[in-house]
Amino acid sequence: MLYLQAPMQSLYPTFQLLEQEEILLSFKGKLGPDIIQCLIPLLEQGCRKEGVSDRTGRKILGVFIEAIQNAFHYAEPGPHETSNSIVLVRKNTKTCQIQTGNYIGVANIAQIETYLNELNKLNDLELKERYKEKLKNGIFSSKGTAGLGMIDMLRKSGNSVAYHFEPINVKHAFLSLQLTIQIDEYE
Repeated sequence: MLYLQAPMQSLYPTFQLLEQEEILLSFKGKLGPDIIQCLIPLLEQGCRKEGVSDRTGRKILGVFIEAIQNAFHYAEPGPHETSNSIVLVRKNTKTCQIQTGNYIGVANIAQIETYLNELNKLNDLELKERYKEKLKNGIFSSKGTAGLGMIDMLRKSGNSVAYHFEPINVKHAFLSLQLTIQIDEYE
């Protein structure tokens, strides 16, 4: 049986957008351990290709790994019962931005927002103390995590986390997170 195809649209506008935005890595789909293990070397290669110093590259990779694990562990099925996430890593001359997005339950917005605001107010020393405190108390969430990832991302990036909640319907929202890493001046 022959199926009629709609005329294909060019990918060139998407390609141009990715080039203009200096995207080192982009992924949309269901994250899992195998996918995460495949994305790490792609980002390492992208950092090398862009001439990122080893020091900054380690920071970028450390934050990236925590960010995608966070999206993997906390993504919930969205309106179409998929747990798809999006990950973007973009670099310009002064910064590297790691962005993740995933569905969450609307009921979790207040708790997440309170937690992020609380962490964003802490200085480096306070973040370090919070990290040690979490390690010491050994309490794990229902997802099997100790809540160290976000603290670790803030410590490694040296910046606060930007976030946005996009309501989708009465049950679902889409959480976007962005962590920014300064590029070493002498790269």
